[in-house]
Order: sequence, then structure tokens, then C-alpha cells
Amino acid sequence: MDKSFRELLQRYKNHTASPQEQEKVEQALEAFEAINDYLSEQLEQLEEEPSLALSSQQDPLSDTALLRMVKRSIRTAFLKLGAGVLAVTLAVVLFLQFGLSPLMDRLFYNPAAPVGEFSDQMSLDMAVYTNLRLPLGKRDTVNSTSLGYGRYSLTMPVSHYFSSMQKPATVAGELNRNRLTLFDVDALQKPAINLFAAYGGENSWVVDREYARELLENLEEGVYYKAYLSFEEDITFPQYKAFEEQIGFSSWFGVRTSEGKYFENGHIGLCSTFSGSCITGWDAQKYPWLLLCGDDPDSDFQDILSAEQDESVMTTHLLSQLSYLADPQQKTFLSFFGETSDTFAKAYDYVKEHGISIYGCVFYGEKEQLLRLSEMENVYGIYAQR
Repeated sequence: MDKSFRELLQRYKNHTASPQEQEKVEQALEAFEAINDYLSEQLEQLEEEPSLALSSQQDPLSDTALLRMVKRSIRTAFLKLGAGVLAVTLAVVLFLQFGLSPLMDRLFYNPAAPVGEFSDQMSLDMAVYTNLRLPLGKRDTVNSTSLGYGRYSLTMPVSHYFSSMQKPATVAGELNRNRLTLFDVDALQKPAINLFAAYGGENSWVVDREYARELLENLEEGVYYKAYLSFEEDITFPQYKAFEEQIGFSSWFGVRTSEGKYFENGHIGLCSTFSGSCITGWDAQKYPWLLLCGDDPDSDFQDILSAEQDESVMTTHLLSQLSYLADPQQKTFLSFFGETSDTFAKAYDYVKEHGISIYGCVFYGEKEQLLRLSEMENVYGIYAQR
């Protein structure tokens, strides 16, 4: 507002202005009032519709721009969430594949755990167990394939067999978290108690010697049988070696492990000669002569032959095998066959006190051989099976 109009406005307020000056001021006031009314209307409109005001001013946060920004934020959030889920899923998969499976394997019996340079845990365990429990059915090679998470596929070829007999089938099965399932459930069955005669004929297939011979007379010619021979009385180890030399072939012999005429620990015995794999790497100080090949991969064959004839070595051999299975660490392995370490602990105590006392043996023979052997002194009876 210029100075002259200020002075004019002051004279108008003091009533000293001329009529012309009064008219000029009143025209100016009317113009100001019109402008003021217009501005008031605009302000009221802005208060009622702010978005229109923003739009009219071309504000960057218009409805369209705001919607676009919200969509972009949501998409970014989902991308971050998806990336996080993918990372977590990948981590879980990798753990299950490369972390959990080895961890699970360590929680359960591992047949492939190395023993020595060329063997493994289950091969050694089977070598000891089958030598004691399965007459002429030793298995000391176990091929295992890990299926992950404590599961293994197993095959067990026979360690040796009589050349004139049909080769026994390879045992196959699966070990699943300490539960052994064999595809042939009878493949590793222990011999029945009554295959050997309890003295006096009680609880036995033998009624008398005449009946036993009659059974042999009915066998087929030219067929090899697995023969279970029972002595009338227990014999010593030297006596047995003399008997074995007389009949002309090696065998598995049963050792008494309890008092009385019954076999409360089942049949436990040893192969009279070494055969099969020469496993090394076991604790030779704790279990001397656990296997007849010794713990030296370069053992001389003549040393093994000498060990087979030595009652002291064979007694140590038997005690080591019994002690090995009596160890509580064998609990899981023995459970595969429904066994407990207590059985072998009791057998160990008996043999430790009484030494080797032999009540019978198992071998392969033809009808004529079995008839001839049944007539020998101290032979109570022979039970033959195909």
C-alpha cells in the first residue's frame, strides 16, 4: 500500500477527506471485501476435499501414485518373505541330507564301522557269534550299504562250506535302526536243543542206540548229511582231537557250559580248524586269540595249525569269544538274534572253572560213514539232516 493511499485512508477515518477522496476509499474497500469473500470460499473447499487440493496442485502423492507405492511395498515384502522361506527350506533340506543322516547313523549300530585295515564291526561280531552258535555256519564277511538315517542293506556270504555239499545261500536282509530283518527268517537259526542227546535219552530224539541206528539205515545213498553226533560221556579236548583224526575230517564241537544233562545256555562250541576271513584290528590284549588267525595279517599258516592242536590256545580262544559277547557293548548286536550278554557271561564262568568238556560234534558225512561212526565206542547216537 503506497504512502498517498495511507494518508488518504487516514483522512477518511478522521472525516477530513473531500467527497472525491471518500468515494475513492469506499471503492477500494468494496474491492477488498470481494477478494476476502473469494479467499474464504476457497479455504472452506480445501478443508472439505483435501485430496482435490492435492490433485489440483499436481502433488506427487496423488491417489494413483500412492496406490502404486503401496503395491510396490507389498511386492517387496513378499519377495523378502519368499527369499527367507527359500533360505530356511534349503537349510532344512541340506541338514536332512548332510547333517541329520550322519547324526542318526551315529545313534545306531553301524555295521560298517572300520575294524583294522580291511574289515568292519559287523563282520567281526558275526565271525565270533556264528562260530560259537552256528555249527559249520560261520559268517565273517558282511557287506553293508548305507541307506541313511540308521538303515543299511546287508549281505552275508558263507565263509566256508564242505566241497561235496551245495553252497549255502548268501544271507540278505536290512538293518533298520537296530532292528535286523532277514529276507530268509530261518537263515541264521541256532540248532534246536534236542539235536544233541541229553544223557539218559530224556528231552532228546534218541530213544536208544538201536533206534538211532535204524534212522541212519533209512538214509539215502550217495548223499551228504549234516550230522549231529552225541557222545555217551563228555570227553576232553585231547581226546576229541584224537577222535577227529580217527574219523578223518574236521568239525564243530559243542562245549559244556552248564551243569546237568540239559543245555540251559543253548549249544555253544567252536570250529576245530580255522577257516574264513582273517580279520585284524580287534583288541588283542583284552581278547587274546579271539580268532585263530591271530591279530597279525602275516601270521604263518603253520602257527595256525599249531594253535588248533593246543588245548591252552583253544581254551583261551573260547574264553575270549565268550568274553567278547558277554561285554555289555554287544547288547545291541546280540538283540538282532534275541540273545543277551548274560548267557555268554554264564558260559564264560563255567568254562573258566571247568575248562573244555565236549559233549558232541557236527560234521558232514554220507550214510556209510555215519553208520560206521555210530558203532564207535562212546558214540551215543547220530542225528542226520539234509
